Amino acid sequence: MLVFKPGHSLWMPHGYRLADEVAGEWGFQCEDAGGRRLKVFERIALAIWLTRHWSAEELLAFEAEHTDLGHRVVGMRAGAKVLLGNEWARLDAVGIALLLAVADAPGRRRDPWCFPDGIRTRRDWILKRMRETGVLSPEETDTALRTPLALALRPSEWEPCPIPGQQPSE
Repeated sequence: MLVFKPGHSLWMPHGYRLADEVAGEWGFQCEDAGGRRLKVFERIALAIWLTRHWSAEELLAFEAEHTDLGHRVVGMRAGAKVLLGNEWARLDAVGIALLLAVADAPGRRRDPWCFPDGIRTRRDWILKRMRETGVLSPEETDTALRTPLALALRPSEWEPCPIPGQQPSE
């Protein structure tokens, strides 16, 4: 099956998306280290190479460790500790869905303490998709949807939440 990836003019198979994101991340790391930006055909070639030499688990693990959660929190392991006060390996579906919701939120709206309603809405949407794909049973989904956000204490070094009604910077 082919899907359209927003921001790209290419139609791509589902499995290619992860490889493309890993190739993109490598390109950013190369550029940050003083190298040149990958050209489009180089990124495509690297992504194709990755689909042939990395397993789906390796691609997912790389993406999980490089996901930006805002406030200089990078990676799901770090996110589990900072946002939930827990170890990544001990998270249940609700915790994983919460981290994915934070990663999916735009800009400052990634802060679940400042924008809990938006994060909860995103988390619940992810939980419902987990049910549709068979990861959660209907009963588990109903229980998960009733679960509060259960956040750790907000890090004191983070800038304060915007004043209600004030437009946050993205």
